[in-house]
Amino acid sequence: SSTTLPRGVTQHLEQKFTLPRRAREEGGPSQDLLRHLNMLYVTRSGPPTYTEMMVLLWKYLFTDELLEKICNYTNAKAREPISKVIKTNSDGHAWKVPGPGGTVEPRCSTWSHDLTVGELMVYIGIIYKMGAIGHKRVEHYWCKRDGFGVQSIRSAMTRTRFESITANLSFAPLGTESGWKKISEVDEHLQLRCQLSTTITQHMVVDESMMKVMSKMCPWIVFMPRKPIKTGIKVSTDDP
Repeated sequence: SSTTLPRGVTQHLEQKFTLPRRAREEGGPSQDLLRHLNMLYVTRSGPPTYTEMMVLLWKYLFTDELLEKICNYTNAKAREPISKVIKTNSDGHAWKVPGPGGTVEPRCSTWSHDLTVGELMVYIGIIYKMGAIGHKRVEHYWCKRDGFGVQSIRSAMTRTRFESITANLSFAPLGTESGWKKISEVDEHLQLRCQLSTTITQHMVVDESMMKVMSKMCPWIVFMPRKPIKTGIKVSTDDP
């Protein structure tokens, strides 16, 4: 395999996806979601594979329209003209930093070409794969040392390009104030898609569930020491 998995991580085995029984009952997936998945009448070649189904579900939430917006916002941020001044330390080493009265340059000097929807999906796929493998540092995935780097990630995108996209990734137009406004468009879009994906009926019970998250940047993380998952985000789920 081109990917070296760390100890304790097993390789995913492909399987056929079967529609749950309650999917055709009240409280299951909406007709809009089922039409998107082409599962109302599966008669041609049988059910799709598990991986194909997960991709279709992901694309139902993250539509091409949303990804196109993210690309436009990211490209605008990377090419934003800012003033840079030259600073020098005691050793004579010089570097450029944003400052008034300097030379006007693009924000990202390594931005060779605009981000496209296809490249953004490759970038997101790399993020998912990083989470599954779990190396300590980002540069480890591009390391060429035997048994450490990940060939599939190295062949998909260079480390310089990955870091450039990470530094300039934006979800709002230039000039948007900080805080929740930075991701408000993505949040509203995902809320709408989630509402369309489920048929809400009177025979449903809303329950709570913990989703494990360890990030220090997320403001919704809660700590519940008596739960199996002690640190994470509390989400509402349906309990039929």
